[in-house]
Amino acid sequence: MFISLLCGLALAGTPRASSEAQVDGAVASARFAFDGSLSTGWAEGAKGAGEGEWIELPRDRATDVVSVSIWPGNMTKGVRTLREFGRPHTVSITLK
Repeated sequence: MFISLLCGLALAGTPRASSEAQVDGAVASARFAFDGSLSTGWAEGAKGAGEGEWIELPRDRATDVVSVSIWPGNMTKGVRTLREFGRPHTVSITLK
C-alpha cells in the first residue's frame, strides 16, 4: 500500500506508522504521507496484504479538520508501480 494524504495541516506532531517499507532503496516514511506531494507517500512494510497497518498524525492541541484526501497507489513510475503497490479496500479515519 502506498498512500499520500493531503490534509492541509501544518505539522505539529511527528507522523508515525505501524511499519514503513523500503521503496527503491529509500524508506517510504510516514512523514511523506503528509508532505503535500503526490510523488511521495507512506508505504507499509509488513508482510502480506497490509491488513491492520496504520498511520497517524498526533496533534498536541485541538485542530479543525476540514477535509482529508487519500491518494492510494504509487504513481511515481506509472501503471507498473500502481499495480505493484496494493491499494486499501477499506479505510477508517479516527479523529480524537
